[in-house]
Amino acid sequence: MKARWFNDYRIIRGHKIRPVRLVRNIFFAHLVPNVVVLLFMASLLTVIFLAIHSQNASAQELLSTRPLTLPFATDATALQPFVFANNPALATMLNRPMLHCTLAPLRFGLRELSSAYILYASPIQAFEQSNGAFFTSLNVLGGTLYNELTASVGAAAQVSESIAVGVGVEYARIGIRDILPLQRLSWQFGASFLLSDWLTLGLAAHNLAPVNLGSRSESASSGQIGFISFGITALPDLLFDVGTVFWFNRTADSSSNTASALAIALSYEPLERLRVRFGVQGAPRQAEFGIRYSLTDIAIAVTAHFHESLGISQQIGISYSW
Repeated sequence: MKARWFNDYRIIRGHKIRPVRLVRNIFFAHLVPNVVVLLFMASLLTVIFLAIHSQNASAQELLSTRPLTLPFATDATALQPFVFANNPALATMLNRPMLHCTLAPLRFGLRELSSAYILYASPIQAFEQSNGAFFTSLNVLGGTLYNELTASVGAAAQVSESIAVGVGVEYARIGIRDILPLQRLSWQFGASFLLSDWLTLGLAAHNLAPVNLGSRSESASSGQIGFISFGITALPDLLFDVGTVFWFNRTADSSSNTASALAIALSYEPLERLRVRFGVQGAPRQAEFGIRYSLTDIAIAVTAHFHESLGISQQIGISYSW
């Protein structure tokens, strides 16, 4: 059977088959939406399952050197660019270079746990006709008695109109006076899917392929961390993030345990340039309230974070774009 292409028609033994362009339109009009719906439903069921499972989760933090914020892999409600630390793929949202700094002078009310976070990110040309981004960050916490440091570098690329992926490498160090520090190198991966004009899905995983550095053999990691989130645009000025974070730990005797927590946040813009955000998380119970005021090149955000066991922390952040 011989076939040839001519004017978008496929000719087989002299008979015209449907126009190729029409077949292609039918494919994208029926198959692709169904795949998107299935992906949405599967992810939503995963979120619900992990939320139910989180009732037995023990109180724990992601990594104390990370910016103190609720865990999402989407950035619908984000007031500060902390989401890059959760999902590197979100860096593709940048349209110009940015320098950001956040200070928490009394983390959980303790001056000894004061922290600072610095981030630089810039859009780049990843591939031909494809947007990308590069970012690097440094986070320090504590003082001479106890201190932590996290440094990361990563890149992201828009692989299609609706899909972005990102990857990063992270170095973490935990130091205690008179004790050799714990050091670790690990990878993180993230992806973002634009499911519709009002719905975005974010997936991310942290602490992949960890490698312990230095002379100490103990692991500086608490296990793998995963994020599943949905970003929802309910109204032009009303946005939601709904997601779950889960931990997977494996001990030296090859036993494993998991924990997860559900989080939801909303942001609203009551006035031009002013946005407010409120969010909650379970297991451990946490709440967050923040305000951001944006100018042409500068944005200032103030956030209060409450933890059921550790108390209240205040953070102030400033971003400059050019």
